Amino acid sequence: MNKVIVIGIDGSSFDFIESWLKEGLLPNLSKAYNDGSRATLMSIFPTYSSVAWASFSTGMQAGKHGIFGFDIKRPNQYYNKNLISSDELKAEPIWNILERHGKRSIVVNMIPTYPPKKISGAMICGMMSPNNSTFTYPPELTDFVKGMGYKIHNEETNPILEDLILTTQKRAMAVRYLMQTTEWDFIAVLFNAVEVAHHNFFNSQEKLLKIYKALDDEIGKILNAAGKDVNVIYMSDHGHELCEGLFHPNNFLMKHGLLFLKDGGAMKMISRERLVHFSEKLGIKKTLKKVIPVKLEKQFGYSKTPSLYHVDWKKTKAYYTTHGKIYINLKGREPEGIVEPKDYDNVVDYIITELKKLDFVTHAFKRDDIFHGNQLDDAPDIVVMTKKYNFGDWNMNIYPEFTDMDPPLVGKHAVNGIFMAYGPDIKNMDIGEKSILDVSPTILELMGFPVPEDMDGKPIHEIINK
Repeated sequence: MNKVIVIGIDGSSFDFIESWLKEGLLPNLSKAYNDGSRATLMSIFPTYSSVAWASFSTGMQAGKHGIFGFDIKRPNQYYNKNLISSDELKAEPIWNILERHGKRSIVVNMIPTYPPKKISGAMICGMMSPNNSTFTYPPELTDFVKGMGYKIHNEETNPILEDLILTTQKRAMAVRYLMQTTEWDFIAVLFNAVEVAHHNFFNSQEKLLKIYKALDDEIGKILNAAGKDVNVIYMSDHGHELCEGLFHPNNFLMKHGLLFLKDGGAMKMISRERLVHFSEKLGIKKTLKKVIPVKLEKQFGYSKTPSLYHVDWKKTKAYYTTHGKIYINLKGREPEGIVEPKDYDNVVDYIITELKKLDFVTHAFKRDDIFHGNQLDDAPDIVVMTKKYNFGDWNMNIYPEFTDMDPPLVGKHAVNGIFMAYGPDIKNMDIGEKSILDVSPTILELMGFPVPEDMDGKPIHEIINK
């Protein structure tokens, strides 16, 4: 039985890298593309990294694993700013399944993995791990990786390219160290500098190629450390496409008479950031930034994202939180719900009908159309996906329904990711489209273990040399 390495390249798609792969500009990735199996890897809904990587690791959709975004929503509250953690993952990730079969794993930067759980092998947690925390298993590993300059997080906006490359190099160095000091059968490592680069450098082929070349170099070092008898899977959680502006769903709901503010709510929602936004339109941004202190918000009780705190719930039928998620203010479920259960379907159908009239809305799903399982407490009633427009935050009223990008994150998530597999047990073939849910079942089959019946994904049998 050969070992398996999964190298996650967050946010990558063939739209960007296929020509580079064919030209041999990324030699290690090109080897898998030319001599292994490849597919467009279709992501999950909502198409966000937290949901998608949880779906990869469990082989299940969100209704079973319980992760619907980066934030936590509970039935008895309208919004909770707490971020998800490994405690919210209610399905078994593949490294736990392998442990039950006596196999040891190295897991680096996967999400959601903080706080770290005991593992047969080693773990370095990923996003949402506090910098001052113990974010590894075993715990003593934390001081070591900090000492080598390891960084959990990349600067999301206005990043410096050299910093992204350095983060990639340090992450790969940590993987190689663990390979040398830990017995292992399976490795899963996530590189997310590419994701940050696509968001910020979407229109710069030169910068994108630099970060991909740096990553390819580090992949080569990992493969050299691994030896020959290893099957390698390269995958992403989603792709990227051009983002032209922001869509503010709560404004959409207000426009359609489904969401209302308390009296005076509009004035209370003025924040420094919004005033700066509109000052750009007037050409006075630099002046306004100087005369409006940040402490103004604290002094008058303003908040950067206060909108749901100013909703008149006694009139509101629906509201948006984050990540394309719309909830119905359902009586008996929400704290001040007004929509009767008998009217639920009519309200959902009306919202979806109106959303689909917008030419940039690609999907508007009912909850039951995409989620099933016993972890539906956080599940939204409607999931919206778009092209060209990304989602604004949960603010409303001060913004129009649509705004230009501010800050200019010029790449947005797309559903099409990458899958490439190469190694002694992998055939050379193009397999069209596959689901991110299929990856973990395929790994289990590659390693000779049964696929749990409750997994939603299926093994990609055709790529495996029997």
